[in-house]
Amino acid sequence: MSRRRYQIITVPILAAVFALLPMLVGANLVSAARFYFDPPTSALSSQCTTFTVSVMMDTQGQSVNAADIEIYYSPGQVSLVDYNTIVAGTQIGTGNAFESYRANQVSGSSIKLVGSSFTQNLNGIAKFAEIQFSRIGSVSSTGFQVRFDGIGASLDSNIVSATSGTDILSSVTNATYSFNNVVCPEVVSTDKTSPVITMESPVNKSVGVALDSAVEFRLRDSASGVNIGTLQIEIAGQTYTNASPEVVVSGTAADYTVIVTPASPFPFGQLVNVEVSVDDSAGNNGLTVFSFNEPDNQKTDITPPSVTLLSPLDGAQGVSLDSSVQLRIRDLESGVNINSLEIILGGVTYAYDDPSVTINGSLNDYTVEVNPVQDFPVDTPISIEVSVADVTGNAGITDFKFNEPIPQVVVVPPQSAVEEAVKDAVDSIFSPPEDPFKDTFLQDTPIEQFVEETGTVGASNVLVTTLLLFNMLSFVNILTTPALLVGVLRLIFKRKRDKTWGIIFDGQTNRPVAFAVTRLYIAETTTLIEQRVSDTNGRYGFVVASGNYRLEVTHSDYSTVKKEIIIDQDSPGYNLDIRLIPKTMVGTGQKLKFFESLGVQFRKFVRTLSPYLFLAGFLLSLISVSLTPSTFNLALLVLYSVLLISLLLGKLTNRGKSASVADSETGLRIPGAIVKIYNVKNFELMDSQITNALGRFDFWGDPGEYGVLVTARGYRFPSRLQKDLKPIENKYSGMLRVPFKRNQKITLLVDPQVNLSDTQLLSDNIQAKKVAKVEGQGATGQLQTPFG
Repeated sequence: MSRRRYQIITVPILAAVFALLPMLVGANLVSAARFYFDPPTSALSSQCTTFTVSVMMDTQGQSVNAADIEIYYSPGQVSLVDYNTIVAGTQIGTGNAFESYRANQVSGSSIKLVGSSFTQNLNGIAKFAEIQFSRIGSVSSTGFQVRFDGIGASLDSNIVSATSGTDILSSVTNATYSFNNVVCPEVVSTDKTSPVITMESPVNKSVGVALDSAVEFRLRDSASGVNIGTLQIEIAGQTYTNASPEVVVSGTAADYTVIVTPASPFPFGQLVNVEVSVDDSAGNNGLTVFSFNEPDNQKTDITPPSVTLLSPLDGAQGVSLDSSVQLRIRDLESGVNINSLEIILGGVTYAYDDPSVTINGSLNDYTVEVNPVQDFPVDTPISIEVSVADVTGNAGITDFKFNEPIPQVVVVPPQSAVEEAVKDAVDSIFSPPEDPFKDTFLQDTPIEQFVEETGTVGASNVLVTTLLLFNMLSFVNILTTPALLVGVLRLIFKRKRDKTWGIIFDGQTNRPVAFAVTRLYIAETTTLIEQRVSDTNGRYGFVVASGNYRLEVTHSDYSTVKKEIIIDQDSPGYNLDIRLIPKTMVGTGQKLKFFESLGVQFRKFVRTLSPYLFLAGFLLSLISVSLTPSTFNLALLVLYSVLLISLLLGKLTNRGKSASVADSETGLRIPGAIVKIYNVKNFELMDSQITNALGRFDFWGDPGEYGVLVTARGYRFPSRLQKDLKPIENKYSGMLRVPFKRNQKITLLVDPQVNLSDTQLLSDNIQAKKVAKVEGQGATGQLQTPFG
């Protein structure tokens, strides 16, 4: 090793080493370690030329990877022997505690040394350094003192925890030596005896030892002492040293106690061998082999672990939707292989090392707690499947269930309550459009009631037909106006149009059927959305979002009817009358179904064709007025114009009146989202809002540019699809710069998280329009205040 290499290691290296050792001033002491001299006191022969003492360190059960020491001595009493004459200055000897040493300096009355390891941590007792010195003159005594300013101090001597990176030095033992005129002992050691190794626990040749037991033994050498750095332990094929984290060493070189906690359980049904090898300081090796758990004394394990559901109990009802689940897993023979544990809870799989899983206990008896990543769904049975094996490979699967639905007693709601529920609903497949007569002189009049029962176009057709009855010749105009003709035909052959309720009626008598059970499912699944019972007038209705559904109608006296329903996002409502076939008419069911299907297809065709016929009729009425400006033709044109204006006003007044937060994938608005609005100049919080049940919110500040943050459970903000708004990069990467202006539609998009919630599973079955289209339609909102 050249002088040039060592010349680089000067005092500045100490500063670099302190950067390596994160010993923060004032850090809380989490454990203890110490420096001491071996021997700490001794009467030395003045006839000897040199004397050698060891600087020892004891981690006291903690793993360490670095240490530094500063020792004071009296240069006028002793002189130090240089261990490396190639390097300028004086260097003391290094020990075996660490892989590398540096900053080895003797300056004045101070000795400094730094050691560290990068691949192997130290846990136990080891030699940190060695000092060789000679007496000056007739000095009668001398000593060495370790600089120690107190627990947690970083500018003195330090021992660094490999786990926390903090200084864990808590005490030091200084050295004091005296000189006398006794004869100097021989330099060459006369120790020829190997260390004595004794097995303490478990006892050699014992049986029935628990598979997760610790192994304890003693190392003794009263002559030169045990060299603990040479310790090698092999247990069931696994090798350990004194520096292994599973090994704890205590005692002195004359008598050490070693405890090993194996990294894995002992194999079941096999002989366990323990081999211990160690040298003393004179180089004499000691080797001893122990064994326990003889195979002949073991029984064969053929039973998998037993699993018990502690909380909630199996089959329990009314369990809170945010409850945790506790299990007990036991195997009193070979023990539980906890690494094989897999739990499927509510469709979500959890492994033994999942952050949501907490495991306590020992090899034969574990307690497991699972905190689900999401709440359990409402009115849904929750299943638990536990798969686990024991150490010998016997695996078992155990199932549990709770929150299974209890059959409910069907209660027919009052007609007024059902009407109010549907009346106040928004975005319902059965809810009526907005009341065009609200806040007008026609509100709550017979005209409004008539329009509600027949629909706007139906009412207009009735008026047109009434006018036509006064002049039979004007039927020529009906033939030349397709929209009017279709309207009259629909009025004659169709019972009602655009009514609020669907009607369930008898297929033989056409009378309403009361107390029929209607169930609405997600299409192509068994997921029940809602259940209703028809009232005494056979009416029924649901309040749901747009999407694909399956409607099933059952009654004890009739055959079950199933209907597939598709609800567009822009549709204000959907009416479906159900014809039930009495069980006494099962033979004619196919014939009735044929005519019913034919009627459905015809109504669907007329509904699709109506807008085009209305437009054609409007154009023909314009042509009629221009060619024959009669009073009747003019009245028809006025009627068409009024209808057209009413439709346009309905579309305009149906626009959103506030800003909204929407799912970027489905376009559905999200209720309960937290919206925080900041001043972009100083990032002061201006307002906090929570979206209402429709996913909308208001902001009462002045128009301008603001920073917005959105928090919604199960979603991430901002969305990757939010192209119209830019993030505020210089402050918060998750904050968007939003210009709040008058009459501006603003939709804040959020992305669903990876784990699917029940709402997301429902959304997968809904034919919602893409976000690009939603931004211009129903999912978008317009600020209500103060922008209009």
